[in-house]
Amino acid sequence: MVEMQGRKLGGFELRERLGRGGMGEVYKAYDPRLDRFVAVKIVPEALARDEKLRARFLAEARALARLNHPNLVHIYAIGEEDGVSCFAMEYIEGWTLSRLLERWKRVAPARAFAIVGEVMSALDAVHRAGLVHRDIKPANIMVEKSGRVVLMDFGLAKLVEDPASLHLTTEGMIIGTPQYASPEQARGE
Repeated sequence: MVEMQGRKLGGFELRERLGRGGMGEVYKAYDPRLDRFVAVKIVPEALARDEKLRARFLAEARALARLNHPNLVHIYAIGEEDGVSCFAMEYIEGWTLSRLLERWKRVAPARAFAIVGEVMSALDAVHRAGLVHRDIKPANIMVEKSGRVVLMDFGLAKLVEDPASLHLTTEGMIIGTPQYASPEQARGE
């Protein structure tokens, strides 16, 4: 993917790359219109040419934009500029749960229950909205400096009632992170 740092995209000034995954790159960006930082997720050029993957990316943004829950990342805008598809979302100042677990080594039971409770609250909202996340793992959970837990990265989400979403993967196809796959997924069910 072409380095995007320092470029403007959709009115956002891309400052630094925060991460890279199978469905895109995420940048910390500045929104001069609202004088705040946001996170901007960009579809890699190779994936943007694939209509199914591009549709999945847009479905992620639209599905998340419909939800309003304190433990879900908030979507602010979606767009395409010069062939680059992107969406802007809440910038979470904190750390991934995977990074914190490496640092903590052990988690007090009360803290673990609190984190799991916030993730479950987010998943409840997601499921009530007809979505299945399909890639729950510590790297997709952020913990803000304030302690708020935020579920992110819906790139593999499945919209249960959206026929277009149902065709983005095929039966028996294994998606997500193998270490965190459900037993039925590992069996190809």
